[in-house]
Amino acid sequence: MNFFHGNLEKSEFIEKIGYIYVKTVNRINYGIAPRMLAIMSRLYFGVKSSDYMFLGHLHHLGISKNNVFCGTLNHKFMPFPNSLGYVTLLHKNFNVMPGSIKIIHLPINRHKGVLTMSNEYEYVYVIIIVLLFVVLRTRSQMRGRRADTRRIFTRPVLYGFLTLFLLAITPSAELLVFALLFGIIGYIIGTKLGVKSKVFEKDGVIRSKGSNEVFFIWIGAFVLRLLIEITLPLPATSAAPVLLSSYTNPASAYFWYMIVDLLLAFSAGMLLGEARHIYRMYKNVKANPKG
Repeated sequence: MNFFHGNLEKSEFIEKIGYIYVKTVNRINYGIAPRMLAIMSRLYFGVKSSDYMFLGHLHHLGISKNNVFCGTLNHKFMPFPNSLGYVTLLHKNFNVMPGSIKIIHLPINRHKGVLTMSNEYEYVYVIIIVLLFVVLRTRSQMRGRRADTRRIFTRPVLYGFLTLFLLAITPSAELLVFALLFGIIGYIIGTKLGVKSKVFEKDGVIRSKGSNEVFFIWIGAFVLRLLIEITLPLPATSAAPVLLSSYTNPASAYFWYMIVDLLLAFSAGMLLGEARHIYRMYKNVKANPKG
């Protein structure tokens, strides 16, 4: 592990480490970008967002009011086979004087993929993509869609995988178990309450439309879960397990992760259960066509 010390007040430096270039500039930088970077570091490298701030190509670097370094990311990992690179991390708990910096260079596996964020405003693109996804899915939900076996199950299964992806980065194994249990309960209820869904013929084509309530609960929980990842980073973890009181205290980040994860898993289970009910209605309509 290599340590580097530099002075931000009087110098600007560039250091090449493998395929990663680090550049610091004496500029104060606040905003949402550091949290975005911390989230990405946890997703891609298993680094806890509360322990390190992940920097890469830095074109801005500043010191917050609490003497916590923050910056914006702009780097790519070259996907060469059997090659190693370095990710640059800045530990938030370093007790350093203002104007100095301590950077840790840690080896990583390049097979993790490619990640680029050129400036602190690029998180807007993520929001735009999510909004576009919500608008398109809502439009399809309102109009109904052509029904066949593949279409009936593809979308709920896709929603289920998106839910599992978010649950895979849940802060607690216990919370993951409870979320999966809520998903199973949601599936059972979805098969029973699928009566609000519809299967009908229009212009000679069989179409289906699921329950609006179940759909909007899932889409709302999905968007809220993404926002929580950005705006509510978890505190540092330790070897000791997270106490139950952390999940029951509304002032704790764990409480909000728990609420949204359980709601997300429950609604995803309901979507899958509802799909099974729609499939039964689809087979009945197909076997007894009008006219």
